[in-house]
Parts: sequence; C-alpha cells; structure tokens
Amino acid sequence: MDRVDRSPETGAAPSRQPRAWYIVGLLTALAVLSFLDRYILALLAAPLAKDLRLSDSQVALVIGLAFAVVYAVGGIPIAQLIDRYRRKPILVVGVLLWSGLTIAAAFAQSFTTLLICRAGVALGEAVLAPAAISLIADLFPHGQRATPTSVFASVTSIMSKGAFLLGAGALAIASMLDPYVRLANWRMALIIVGVPGLFLAILVAFTMREPARIAAPNETRDAGDFAPFVRYLSDNWRLYLPFYVGVMAFGVFAIAAVSWVPSLLVRGFALEPATAGLWIGVIGSISGFLGTFFWPWLAGRFVRAGKHGAIFIAMALAGAVLIFGAGLGYANASLAVVLAGLAVAQFATSAGAAMPPLAIQAFGPPRMRAKLTSLNQIAIHLIGSSLGPLAVAWLALGWPGAPRALGYGLAALGVVTGMVGSLSLVWASRAARTLSQPGVAMTPAPQSI
Repeated sequence: MDRVDRSPETGAAPSRQPRAWYIVGLLTALAVLSFLDRYILALLAAPLAKDLRLSDSQVALVIGLAFAVVYAVGGIPIAQLIDRYRRKPILVVGVLLWSGLTIAAAFAQSFTTLLICRAGVALGEAVLAPAAISLIADLFPHGQRATPTSVFASVTSIMSKGAFLLGAGALAIASMLDPYVRLANWRMALIIVGVPGLFLAILVAFTMREPARIAAPNETRDAGDFAPFVRYLSDNWRLYLPFYVGVMAFGVFAIAAVSWVPSLLVRGFALEPATAGLWIGVIGSISGFLGTFFWPWLAGRFVRAGKHGAIFIAMALAGAVLIFGAGLGYANASLAVVLAGLAVAQFATSAGAAMPPLAIQAFGPPRMRAKLTSLNQIAIHLIGSSLGPLAVAWLALGWPGAPRALGYGLAALGVVTGMVGSLSLVWASRAARTLSQPGVAMTPAPQSI
C-alpha cells in the first residue's frame, strides 16, 4: 500500500461540500450496522445455545470477553495501518470482514466455528472507529468538527440500547420468512443483519473519495510509526493518562448498565423481559442521543468563555451528573425513579462516547489519531467489559437476597466511576492548559472545542 499524500494545515477550511457530509453519513450507517452485528448475538443467545448445545460460559465468552479482547487488542495494529496508509481500502476490507463473518456465523455448527466467526467480526469492526475519526478530522476544519463527529459518535449512545430494537425487527422478519426458508430464525436473523454491510462496503469502495491527510506543522515522515507514538505518549502522559482513566470510568459503568439494568427491572420490579427491553431501548436511546450533542455544545460554550481544556471540563461535569443519576436513581424503590435514573445516567455516560473523539481530533497529531482512538477503544471495551459487569455482581453481594440488590450495586458503581471520571478529567483539563507538543496545537482554537 502507498502512503497517503499529505497537505499542510494552513488554516484554510477543507471543503464543506455535500461530499463531506455524504462520507459522514456512510460512516454513521456503518456504525449502526456494526453495533447491530455486535449486539444481536445477546438477543439470540437462548435459541443459539439450544441449537448448538452451548453452556452459559461458552455463550458469555462468545458474546462478551472473547469479542472485546480481539476488538481491543486487534485494533492496535489496525490503527497503525490506518495512520500510515490509505484509509478507504482498509475500511472496505474491515466492513466486508465483519459483515461476511456475521453471515457465516448463521451456518455455524459448533462453538469453535462460532467463536472464530465472532473473532473475525470483532477484528473487522475494530477498523471503523479509528478510520472514521481520522477521516472526519480531514474532512472538516478544526472549528467545525464537533457536529459531524457527534453525529458519528451518537450511534454509540443510541445503539447500545437501540440495537436490541433493530435486532427484534430482524427476528420478526426472520419469522415471516420461516415458511419459505429452511433455517432457524436466529440463523436467518444473522443473515438479515449481515447483508446490508456488504452493500455499504460497495458504496464506500466506489463512491467515497478519501480526503487528503492534513499534516501538522513540522510533522516528520515517520510520524505514523509506532516508536514515535510511544514517545509522544510518554512525553504527554500528564494529559493522556488521566484522559484514558476517565474514559475507562465511563466505559465501566456504561457496559455494567447494559449488562444488568434489564435484570434489575425484571427481578426488582417484576417486568416482563420484552417490556423491560422496550423501556430501556426507548429511554436509553433518546437520552443518549440528546447527551451526545449536549456535551460537545457545552464544551463549545466553555471555549467561548475562554476556558482551556474545555473538552475535559465538560466530561468532568458529566461524571458529576452520573453520580447524581446513578446514585439516587438506581437505588430507589420506585420504578419511575429508576427509569429517570436510567435516563440521567445514560445522558451522562454519552459524554464518554461523544467527547473522546473530539479530544483526539483536537489534541492528537494527525498520523497518531487512529492509534489514540484504538487506545480509547481498549479503555472502553476491554477494561469496561472486564470490570463493569463483575463489579456490579460483586457489589450486589452486599445485599444478599434483596430483590433490588443489582440496583444498589449499580448505584454504588455509578458513584465510584463518576468520582474517578470527574477527578481524572479535571486533572487532564489542567494538563491541557500548559502541555505543548512541537507542531501540535494542544489547546484548541477559540472557535472550536
């Protein structure tokens, strides 16, 4: 592969023609499909386990830890390729890989085959976020990236709950096709959600024009290599260490909530699983969508008020909101208050999806943005998936036999992660005031966040 030609960042705004927004639309559509392909297996777990004779631990491995490990660890070498070479062909290969193996999983006859398919899906999906953040940064000028980045990032907040609604729709279509197709419904549902990705890969290949990569002043030819990246993190650890700790805190709680809120509503309030899923899907999607645009807007207000490190200040405030929403909401005996707590907590944790890409675009050198995004994915998915669900289960043991023990565990975890996130991000905001890197604008321009 040939390296992409670079153009120096002269302050002139890249084109705002519809072409740029068309690319954002393609990337956002791909993000929707990636979350659907990722989460649908949780919805299909019961019939899948029955047909393939899988144990609960095998199902958990396929859905959770195995996927998260491959997604996070595999993202590092993929991000290295994205930072060095053309992003479009890498993106096309990634989409084809995850879509094709989602379809292939429909024909799995054993745990091993299913595990291999899911590992391939994780590896393909690891391409999307680093490539998208890098591309959007080159499509829009420094002060106009917040809205397109928020559009892309909003999928994380919406689809963490909304994927279950779309997955239910795929199952309904599979049921309608049952008289005509000799496949189990769960197998047909995997095919239904996998096929659209193949078409989008074709659209990306033939209709997306990759923008020139904007180089920072004085950026050397080897800036995309791994050794300079390690040196850069070492030189700027006062910013990135607390930043990634804060991101991790948001990820731990967000994934814990996805894992246990349905069980809380079923066990603690005697809701039917379908009813619980509907409440979570609607409330979580709406509040997450609103938060994804609110926190960048708030950071922009802070910038206009002359505050440095505005991105991190806004995230720190979101951590404080998480303490309030989770701490007071999930521990309550009223279903209405618990649902309100769900809304507030989801609104707060959406900052963990919306703000890190903006921080990476604003502070990260252009040929290091994909690797910085990959580290962000590790903080959220690998550490979050490993710690979040287990932490709630462990904390709930403090109230043995209580029907709402999971709610108490979620409330306690929300307080802890909210405090860790807020304090870490305040530290990052202070580092952003004084930290500088030759050739990199460590403080965003006044009109940007």
